[in-house]
Amino acid sequence: MSEETKKGWGGLEIGLLVAIVLVVVGIVVLGAALLLGLFAGEELFLLGSEYFAQNPPRPLSQAVGMVNLDVVGVGPSLSMEGGATTPLFQMMAAGADRLYGGFGLADRQPTPAREGASDHSAFVRAGVPTVYFHSGGAEGRAHTPADVADTIDFAAYHRTTLVVYLTIFQMADRP
Repeated sequence: MSEETKKGWGGLEIGLLVAIVLVVVGIVVLGAALLLGLFAGEELFLLGSEYFAQNPPRPLSQAVGMVNLDVVGVGPSLSMEGGATTPLFQMMAAGADRLYGGFGLADRQPTPAREGASDHSAFVRAGVPTVYFHSGGAEGRAHTPADVADTIDFAAYHRTTLVVYLTIFQMADRP
C-alpha cells in the first residue's frame, strides 16, 4: 500500500460502509421501497445527513426507520444504539445477531437512539425510528492516518454485514 493511500483520513471507513451498502442494495430490493443515503461531511457538522433530513426526496413521516453504520468492521465487537427507542428493531437486530453475528446484542440492555456526532442525529430529531451500529476497536484511530486497511477485522466485518443485512431485510419486509 502506498504512503498516499495510507493517508486516507477516514477513507477506510467510507470504503467499508460502501461495501455493506452495495451488498444490501444488491439483495434487498424486493418490492419494499428502500432509500439509501451515503452522507458526506460527517466531520463537518453532519452536513450531508442534516441536508438530507431537511430535504428528503420522500416525507420522513413515511420512513420505516433509519439504519446508521459508523466505524464498522474495525474491531471484534458490534454495538447497537436505538433498541430502547425502537424495540422491534432491537428484536430484529438481536435475532440477526443470534443467527449470524455472535456479538451478543440480545444480552445487552437496549439503549435509546440519541443525538450525537454521527449521521443518525438528524433523523432522531425528525422522529424517525433509528438504529445505529458501530464497532469497538477504532478508538484513537478512526479518521486519522492510522485508519488503514491493515486494521480491518475481516471476520467481524463479515458477521457485521450479515447482521445489518438481515436487520434491514426485516425492516423492509414489514407491512
